[in-house]
Amino acid sequence: MSSRILESPFRAAIKIHDPLTLEHLRDVRRVLSTYCLKPGALCNAYLDLSMSVANSMAIVRLYDLRGSKEYSGLDAGVIRLLDSITDVYAKLLAGLIVTVGENVMVRFKATVEVDGKVYRRGDVARLPVERFVKLAVAGLVEPFESIATLS
Repeated sequence: MSSRILESPFRAAIKIHDPLTLEHLRDVRRVLSTYCLKPGALCNAYLDLSMSVANSMAIVRLYDLRGSKEYSGLDAGVIRLLDSITDVYAKLLAGLIVTVGENVMVRFKATVEVDGKVYRRGDVARLPVERFVKLAVAGLVEPFESIATLS
């Protein structure tokens, strides 16, 4: 295998899992400042290409790393977040979370302001799914679960 492939950012795709840190992204920021010194067509083209490549890399790396559970650095935080979102989503799909229309019934675990309204710890409310997922992943609300989950 060529050393060029081994040194590329696609290492996760070939089962090489070096931890990433924000410091590793310094070179990426340096290239960004080179092409985007001033707004224009070159900057826009670079940003489009950069985001396309980064999106593909993220998908491949996270897919590969999630199976191994051996991750650290930048990957660890992102994968924990994805695991949390996946858990909430799976419970919604399984029908284990009580919903009313397009809203989820929740109990607040902390004082939170949502759309200008303050909810205190213990308050019960109906939240839109998007808002519920954000607050649940942050650990600020717990959903009411169906009676089937009480065993």
